[in-house]
Amino acid sequence: MATERFPRILIVTNKSDITTDLVVRELRRRRVDFFRFNTEEFATAARVHYSPTIDGVEGILSTSSGSYNLGEVTGVLYRRPGEPDTSHVIRDAASFADREAVSTLEGLWECMQGVWISRPSSIRKAEHKPLQIQVAKQLGFLVPATLVTNDLERLQLFRNNRDEIIAKSVSHGRIQSDHYHAAVFAVKLDNSEQVTRNEVAATPSIYQGFIHKKADYRVTIIGRSVFVARIDSLQHPDAVVDWRRAGSGKLTITPAKLPDSIIKSCFQMVRAFDLKFSSIDLIENQDSNFAFLDLNPNGQWGWLQLKTGESYAAAFVNELIKATE
Repeated sequence: MATERFPRILIVTNKSDITTDLVVRELRRRRVDFFRFNTEEFATAARVHYSPTIDGVEGILSTSSGSYNLGEVTGVLYRRPGEPDTSHVIRDAASFADREAVSTLEGLWECMQGVWISRPSSIRKAEHKPLQIQVAKQLGFLVPATLVTNDLERLQLFRNNRDEIIAKSVSHGRIQSDHYHAAVFAVKLDNSEQVTRNEVAATPSIYQGFIHKKADYRVTIIGRSVFVARIDSLQHPDAVVDWRRAGSGKLTITPAKLPDSIIKSCFQMVRAFDLKFSSIDLIENQDSNFAFLDLNPNGQWGWLQLKTGESYAAAFVNELIKATE
């Protein structure tokens, strides 16, 4: 007779992530056993020891809330972990200590088995926007003409015969330091706007043909579940190019449906990157066709649950406990 296995969920995140709190609330509602590891506690308040085995790990993770057997974990939600705290290390060795702390945890995550939403290595690969564009084309998505460059002459050639283009970041589009935080939004450039050689050379960017749209769509894949939200981005002038500039509070956001072929391609794209969760941004053009913009393998979704009333958190828990059903 097989031994019944109860789910034990590990949440890898940071202290201030309120989106994680929605999953925690759902886990508690269902009385699912879990523990939360805010990784900025490592390597001061948190301790770990583990040994890789043939099919996982043996070890203990100790945090400010208790000690937990890593071999009992059946599912992991990997949700925007914080940077390990190595402030107690002498300055000359700080960068080495940072690398060792990060590598210790990354090695642990890659050894652990069970359901992962999603593995860090898969997330890192999926974050590369040029690769996203390539995979989107392979899957048959409509994709705007694209150039990645820091070469002014190449950019000028790309702008020829295009009245308007978009410039956006190659990476996650956030500027962070100890005293400054800012978001980098996509911007529209028309033929009257000039950029200098130094501006282009200093910051490589993704340039794409501008598509006049009817609306934005956020597709969220969580395991076997899909949620589609329509974002009426033409309601506010700041949202026409990049709806995030206006903010979700100023826009109408509603549950929506997309053609089956588009949904199928979204699932295929998430699986191509070996992810269990991802957000995919699309726009509907004036011909009612849907163009791929980008994929976020660890995106925000709490605001969508609050706006639409749909339970994204329940879908996460459904996927996390799947291995023990």
